[in-house]
Amino acid sequence: MPAFGSQMTSLVIPLLAIQTLGAGPQQMAVLQAASTAPYLLFGLFAGHWLSGRSLRHVMIALDLIRSLVVFSVAAAIFFGIKSINFLAVTAAGAATFSLISDTAYYSFVPTLVRRGEMLRANSRLETGRQTASISGAAMAGFVLQTFGPPLALCIDSATYLLSAVSLSHMPADEMAPDQERVRLEHTFAQGISYVLRDRLLVSLPILGGAWNFFWNAYTTLYFLFLSRVLMLSTTYISLVIAAQSCGLVAGAWVAPRLARRVKIGWCIGYGSLLSGGASLIAGLLSPGPFIFPLVSIYACFSAVASSQSGIAQLSIRQSAVPQSVLTSVNTTVRFVFWGMLPLGALAGGAVASHTDLRHGVVFASTGLVLAAAFGLVSPVGRLKDLPQDT
Repeated sequence: MPAFGSQMTSLVIPLLAIQTLGAGPQQMAVLQAASTAPYLLFGLFAGHWLSGRSLRHVMIALDLIRSLVVFSVAAAIFFGIKSINFLAVTAAGAATFSLISDTAYYSFVPTLVRRGEMLRANSRLETGRQTASISGAAMAGFVLQTFGPPLALCIDSATYLLSAVSLSHMPADEMAPDQERVRLEHTFAQGISYVLRDRLLVSLPILGGAWNFFWNAYTTLYFLFLSRVLMLSTTYISLVIAAQSCGLVAGAWVAPRLARRVKIGWCIGYGSLLSGGASLIAGLLSPGPFIFPLVSIYACFSAVASSQSGIAQLSIRQSAVPQSVLTSVNTTVRFVFWGMLPLGALAGGAVASHTDLRHGVVFASTGLVLAAAFGLVSPVGRLKDLPQDT
């Protein structure tokens, strides 16, 4: 539901910063770091705050709040309030609410789906989300150039309202596990201690943290690279992102089918390796008559590989961890996963500022390949089937 509008916003904000405000690598790093910093600053608090609360009601409330935040950004831009600092502050606020909502979501899904169906359920959810993202990305360039950023942001605001309405009609109303309001340090300790008891669960945040560090370094420079190195217009950039979303849909469709035929650990390890390799090749491209189809193909292929890998990792965590501690474990793992994002953004901006955009992109994509190599030799890479909690 919000995926359609959110994809438009994820294109509008960086393109506004690049094309209207003249942002460079350092400014884009600040913007990207601000939009991901809440995962590092507040990530461990989310699970504790959710303890004993209605997950569905929390998600509804946060959809309404995010709708208001995005609408306020649209209004500010309409009245001429545009600066990197303003965009960074509002991005940080929206990301904070998304952090809590996402933590609730990942604990909510297992209450609706049997453990053995987790991979298929995650695949279908991701397929639906990315299908909406394709439309959002395809429309973003047209809306941005024809009507300007405020309308695109208003569309995103409306999709959050639709999401809240849809959630309000769901019959399930599960409470987060651990309904007794325990102390914050107990929630931390519970999630960390459960993860540290299992080599597989330890490997997941290491792999995911390293991947997200380099992926956000890559993402921070991606729009700059497309616009200023490959010389693509706003319309072509939006179509590249649409092609990437197509790859994410294909990856979500492939995930459960591939996992039935090969080891799920290979899906993760080799999927990440192929995604990082495609990103590295894209970073070596130069402007030319065929640059748009080439970069679209590499973006799509990279997304196919990374999408099925990510779904497999999420399904492992949801299958291996008992529901009674899933919120705590999700909070701990996501703190490592997503806490690396702002650090990666700053690293990518620093490398590109001291060298150039191409070297920054190559640095980030090389890191992705190395992270994938770790996944192949770790306990994750040796896993044959989805584990079952004991």
